[in-house]
Amino acid sequence: MSDGAAVMCWRCGTPLLPAAGVPFVLDCHACGALQPPAPVTAFQLLGLPVGYEINLDDLDRRYHELSRRVHPDRFAAADSREKRFSLEWSTRLNDAYATLRDPLRRAEYLLAMHGVESQDESRTIMNPAFLDEQMDFRERLAELRHEPDPLPGLARLRRDLKSAVEERNEGLRVALHGPGLANPASAAILVQELKFFNKLLQEADRLEEQFD
Repeated sequence: MSDGAAVMCWRCGTPLLPAAGVPFVLDCHACGALQPPAPVTAFQLLGLPVGYEINLDDLDRRYHELSRRVHPDRFAAADSREKRFSLEWSTRLNDAYATLRDPLRRAEYLLAMHGVESQDESRTIMNPAFLDEQMDFRERLAELRHEPDPLPGLARLRRDLKSAVEERNEGLRVALHGPGLANPASAAILVQELKFFNKLLQEADRLEEQFD
């Protein structure tokens, strides 16, 4: 909500009173009308402190609670304005939940909040050690495609990939520690590397499905 002049309910004109620590009002305390969506962050919308480490059970609980309050089914008999607000709140809420629920999307969102672009793949290309590791994994997967029974090799490949993912995840937790982020540049690189490993794990899954 903006500073200064009080914001009124669009339906009854009552001044809207946000709860302590909440930068928006979902519905009017006087008439119950759903209010226009406010420009808030995913963390603000779901009432969570800004940070990479979040309690997923708490996130789920907050999401389901808010989802019930703004779900379009609740406003099926409402006027067109409130129906639109319901749809807009629901869309924003679902986007915020999906962003914070997924560790990589959460990391990218945090980096974007701090003005760091994590989509720049040249960051990882500058890392020769990762290029070697990347090439090794790709060659192993390519060779397995031509083996009559690739399942034992796939199991070893998946084990090594998961180990690499765990290593990067730990590095990401360290790099994104604290509200100010400990090392955003390192985090952006780790996000790109994790995307590569996740993509390769998906390719390994598809190859495994062909032989199950």
